[in-house]
Amino acid sequence: MAQAADPKCPDCMGSGYRVVDARRDVSVVCHCMRTDVVASRLGPWLSKAERILITPLEGRHKENLLLLARPKTANAHLRKVLEGLPGLTFHDITDADILDAFLGKSDLVEVVTEADREHGSLADLVRPPDLLILRASIVSYPNKALPGVFLQALRLREHAGKPTWLVFSPGQPFSQDHLCWSEAGDAYVDDLFALVSLEKDVPTPTKGSAAKRAPGAPGGPLGVNPVLMGGGAPPRKGGGKP
Repeated sequence: MAQAADPKCPDCMGSGYRVVDARRDVSVVCHCMRTDVVASRLGPWLSKAERILITPLEGRHKENLLLLARPKTANAHLRKVLEGLPGLTFHDITDADILDAFLGKSDLVEVVTEADREHGSLADLVRPPDLLILRASIVSYPNKALPGVFLQALRLREHAGKPTWLVFSPGQPFSQDHLCWSEAGDAYVDDLFALVSLEKDVPTPTKGSAAKRAPGAPGGPLGVNPVLMGGGAPPRKGGGKP
């Protein structure tokens, strides 16, 4: 049975078709007409996220980014950008997932041998997708291995030449109080990740040694000028291939 267009869709305005070339009057079926396909690809959380018109994440899927956003906000922006990239493979995972993979307890990767359990599970989880979305928000108890596992996951992605988007909540920024934080991880993220704040009402966080620098200034927190909603794009610094 044919699906009806979403009357609230900001891309087609409820028509079910999106113009891709106005001069030649070329249109395509809007993603809101393919809700079953979208849901199977994005999963239950992202496919039900709020629809938004614009996001500063568009065009940046080949960069390493540190996103500062509440879950609802992050989901809306992730839905917007991922719906526009149907050929992009991605994994949307958490800090609990990478810790379980490291410990050999993950249901997200297949363990065939004991060697796989000890050495391959984390790599098998984080290496394959074009884009890894890592939400550092689930683990709620200190674990000595977690900061090293977090850094190892980022290094595995960098070694594979693939970008990672880290998602941190404004209430739990990547600072010394975060369970994923380490000095080595702080330096690694500071060097290779650009900060994108998706919340209008949240001030730019400071972290680690960067706390001594002025937010928004060259060499400020995370070594880049932060991007706020409605702001200009910061200069790229590391983070994926052009």
